[in-house]
Amino acid sequence: MRLAQIDGGIVVNVIEADPAAVPDWAADWPEAAEAGPGWLWDGEGFAPPPEPDPPEPNRTAMALTFAQLMIGLVTEGWITEAEGDAWLDGTLPAPVLALIATLPEAEQFPARARAKRLIEAQRLDPLVIGLALAEGKTDAELDAFFLTYAQS
Repeated sequence: MRLAQIDGGIVVNVIEADPAAVPDWAADWPEAAEAGPGWLWDGEGFAPPPEPDPPEPNRTAMALTFAQLMIGLVTEGWITEAEGDAWLDGTLPAPVLALIATLPEAEQFPARARAKRLIEAQRLDPLVIGLALAEGKTDAELDAFFLTYAQS
C-alpha cells in the first residue's frame, strides 16, 4: 500500500508499506493511491497539483519585422488595409501621427523617421506601447500580439 505524508495540505512524501506492517510513524498517513509529492489533500481526498503559472514573457526579446507588424495591425483591425498599404509606401496612419504629435517637439521627427523606416518593432519601444494604449490594449494583449505575429 502507498501512504502519503501530508504537510499543510500538500503531499510531501509517499512510501510503500506492507499493510500488515505499517511503521508507527506512518500509522496516521492516508492511503495515497495514485497521489504523489505535490498533490493536494483536503482531509478526505487527493487532487493533482495545480498547473504552474506560465513563465512571464521576455518582453525585451519580443520583436516583429515591419512586415509582421503590418500584417498584425491590419489583421487585428488596429489600422485599415488602406492605412497599411499607405504605411508601406511611407505615409503614416492617423493614429501613429496623432501619437507622435503628443511627443515633445524635439522627439517628433526622430519618431516619424523611425516609424516610416521601421526595420524591427521592439515590444518595449515607447511608441509601440503608446499605440497599444491608444487602442485600449493591455500588456497581456500586446504580448499576445507580438507572440502571434512573430510566427507570420
